[in-house]
Amino acid sequence: MPLRSLFAGLLAAAQVPEPLPPASGAAIEWRAPASCPDRGALLRAIETRLGRSLRPGELGVDGVVTVHATPPLYRLALRLRAGGPEERRTLTAATCAALTDATAVLVASAVAARAPGDPGVGQAPAVPGPAGARPRGKPSIVTPAGGHPAATPAGSEPGATPPGREPAGQPAGALATPAEAVEDITPSGPPAPDDPPAAAWEPAPPPVVPGTVEERALEPVEPLAPPAEPARRPALGGFVRVQGGPEYGALPGMTGAVGLAAGLLWRRARLEVQGVWLAPRTADRAQGQLRASLAAASVQGCARLGRGRVEAPVCGGLELGGMRGEARGVPDARTTTGLWLAVVAGAGVAVRLGARWSLTGALQLAGAIVGPDFQVRDPGPAVRLFAPAPVTGRLLVGVEVRLGDPR
Repeated sequence: MPLRSLFAGLLAAAQVPEPLPPASGAAIEWRAPASCPDRGALLRAIETRLGRSLRPGELGVDGVVTVHATPPLYRLALRLRAGGPEERRTLTAATCAALTDATAVLVASAVAARAPGDPGVGQAPAVPGPAGARPRGKPSIVTPAGGHPAATPAGSEPGATPPGREPAGQPAGALATPAEAVEDITPSGPPAPDDPPAAAWEPAPPPVVPGTVEERALEPVEPLAPPAEPARRPALGGFVRVQGGPEYGALPGMTGAVGLAAGLLWRRARLEVQGVWLAPRTADRAQGQLRASLAAASVQGCARLGRGRVEAPVCGGLELGGMRGEARGVPDARTTTGLWLAVVAGAGVAVRLGARWSLTGALQLAGAIVGPDFQVRDPGPAVRLFAPAPVTGRLLVGVEVRLGDPR
């Protein structure tokens, strides 16, 4: 009867269901190429090896995977914190999946080493027995491949797992780590005289998967390339423009105007110098004919309105030039040039076609301050052959090349 009661107690203790693992609250930052396993795959691999879900604040992981042109192709810069000081490691592998799997093994081993009382990779579940019972004899000491002593129960083979017990959280046939291969048995009561000292019970170092991952603890992590700074635009630019179009009022009838402009550009303003030439036109009068043309230059300041590809300059300035008149069919006629001084104002639009090229259009009005008056005196009262209108207008279309535009 006592023996039957003992087996019934052991069976009842073995069948106690474990509570469901809580939701993971681990702080895991995982930055890797799109072809690599993502953060969720890494988290599932860690919890599978650990045998439970991670608790909030239990783990901190920061990993950056980079791809290199020469083998090994994948490199991981890993920062790991599991309840203690932060660890830094650099891992390399031929495939990204192998790198992720090795990271899961390292993280699970670190969590198990920091929490030896939790069921997981680092500890097999204890078998309950009678209160106060102690294994007969003293535990034998064995040394695993990692070089750290471990205890095994008396009468069993060194390094063997006790029958009927599998490491918690580890599926059958999975790769065993040094922490899983060692079982720590602490007898109850005072230690025997021949027990090893406490200093001999050291946790095994984190494993490295052989053949797939190479650990280089002393190799510095390559810093990430800093983001490229945006190109700085110059504070001052310049432009050259060729333009032309119809003109009315300065000469007899409608005529054509051609011109060249150049100047400086600021972010919100421009200063330009324009040269314009008006094609000759002839005025017919009863007293004779007058053929007139105009050549002038102006200095204008403009405000640069608008954003993006479209700009709307509004300009104003002074124009100075000379109007040449040649009389025909008039006795004693001579050719003369009269002074031309006018106020110029205009508004236009410039559409950017590329980095430097723009298509421009502008309407300019010129108000004459000083203008020539061509007359005939034969003797008697003077007869006017031609005089420019008080206000003239030009519609100019052109192509502009910009050099170092600050906008």
